[in-house]
Amino acid sequence: MSSTSSNIGPTSRRPRQLAGIVIAIVFALAIGAVASAQQFYQPATDISNVTNMLPYEGLAYWNNALYVAYGNLTTGELEVAVSTNNGQSFSNPTTYSSIVMSGNPSLAVFNGVLYAAYRCNCSSYTLTMTYTTDGVHFATPFTVGSGGGYQSIGEGLALASYQNQLWMVWYDRYSGSIDYSSTANPTSWGGFAVAGPEGGTSVEATTGPGLAVYGDTLYLGYRDASTHELVVGLFNGTYWTDYFNYPSLTMDSSPVMSGWFDGFIVAYRGTSDLTLYVSNCQSVDSCSAPTIYSNIEQGVGGAAQNTEGELFLSLRKGSSPWNLYTTNNLGD
Repeated sequence: MSSTSSNIGPTSRRPRQLAGIVIAIVFALAIGAVASAQQFYQPATDISNVTNMLPYEGLAYWNNALYVAYGNLTTGELEVAVSTNNGQSFSNPTTYSSIVMSGNPSLAVFNGVLYAAYRCNCSSYTLTMTYTTDGVHFATPFTVGSGGGYQSIGEGLALASYQNQLWMVWYDRYSGSIDYSSTANPTSWGGFAVAGPEGGTSVEATTGPGLAVYGDTLYLGYRDASTHELVVGLFNGTYWTDYFNYPSLTMDSSPVMSGWFDGFIVAYRGTSDLTLYVSNCQSVDSCSAPTIYSNIEQGVGGAAQNTEGELFLSLRKGSSPWNLYTTNNLGD
């Protein structure tokens, strides 16, 4: 493992795009009280009973357990596995044959309920959701909103709980824009808007973005369409703004983001070596040079933090049968 610690300042304020990630391996990152260092144990533990996964799995920590949810690579059916020991092992997956998807789900906990949003297995690529209140039974899937971007979802989307609402961002595969919506009632969504700067429509992508909450701010990150640079913006209460791009942080995948004790992290797969990269950020213009994990050649899929401050990243192994791995770090 190699790492660098200097900050890379942004050189421009142009909106950028992001690209998708494939994965299903769980990594635990411990953030100590000082929360200035991070380390993943290498190599990862092979969770061989969780396998045959579509790209873009979802990850969440809920009710003292780590949940990974994904579509079966062969059938598209939802499968869910649970870990009660910080990702060291997972239960055999439970299959939900009535929930079928063509892109893996994003997971988020909102008001004590675990929600999953995904692209349906249908010609319209409609944004669809389900939820569970007990971790065993999932509700009948329902369509999110109607028309426009809700019916043209690209692979990869992100959910986050922020200011008493559930937020969702996704890539519109027809317009090329990043769209977003929020609601206080996740079973009833209203309209959506483009996540352009100052309310504009110039943010374009080819796959889904990432979301992170740190302090009282909601951050969005994505991969630039032409340069593959990381771009980070924030929501100012009215619209998305302050987009900054990082020419030195280039990626082969969409970023996965999560808040933590002292900022938020951006995790992604590098363009040159396809290994795991993780950057720390305190604002849109302060993302650090990445820590590079040369022994982890996978793309990143999901992020979740437990009640003790450990941050988990899920990844999918870089070759068939695409099974889950895990590592855990309790140190600083």
